[in-house]
Amino acid sequence: MKTRYLALLFTASILMAQDLPLGEADHLESPPLKLEKVQVDLKAGPSTKDNSRKAFFYGIDTPPNLANFFWGNQGNCVVNTNPDGTVTMFHPGQAGVAFNWCMIVQPLPAPPYTAISCYDGHIFERAASLSTIWLDVFTGKFVAHSTPGASDSGAVSIAAWKMNNFTTYAGSAYYTYSNALVTGGILPECTRIRDGGTGTRTYAVSHKKEGPWLTIHAVPSGDFITPNFFGYALRGSGNGVASMMTIYHESVTTP
Repeated sequence: MKTRYLALLFTASILMAQDLPLGEADHLESPPLKLEKVQVDLKAGPSTKDNSRKAFFYGIDTPPNLANFFWGNQGNCVVNTNPDGTVTMFHPGQAGVAFNWCMIVQPLPAPPYTAISCYDGHIFERAASLSTIWLDVFTGKFVAHSTPGASDSGAVSIAAWKMNNFTTYAGSAYYTYSNALVTGGILPECTRIRDGGTGTRTYAVSHKKEGPWLTIHAVPSGDFITPNFFGYALRGSGNGVASMMTIYHESVTTP
């Protein structure tokens, strides 16, 4: 197949336009980073949630469509569409690398927008994270909202990492709640990122995609980054131990 390139030399408004034909490109390139089109593959797992449990607890779900996504820093990470329609991403970890994020991302519409995602997964080692992310493709910076993450001490946490690139921590986090926001020992499985077009972007969590939502983060829309892509990321353990997540619901709405 002939490789096609789409140079990200557009203005932010063009980039975020809903009719931008990103599905026609195999690569997206801008000076800070390169994103590779996800190759859709149907495989038999592993999936961490089966249809019967989903239907009983959460009702009918709409998983993400991998055809809309691009890889960021794929490395040895893999992603598959499972037979039940859910999407599973796996990070094998990399010994000696404290921050090594792999991610799948897709364009955001222009504000106002609301993106809701529900997933579950496994962290097999401390210092690993499952995250919903905001990415700025023009700078390569991103914010990873980790629900859950695990600190070096092993405490379960909900945190927002500010990253200069796939492997460089910006030196500060927006927030870290260790062993908090847990109901009956269960961390929230659903996240909501929103920019209402009024100059503020927010992040909220819930145990159900319908809510109720607990807003745990709110900053000016252009704080640290001006996000134009969003998606899912895994931070593998620096001890070389794997992490994985299965996404079973995604919805992106605009008024």
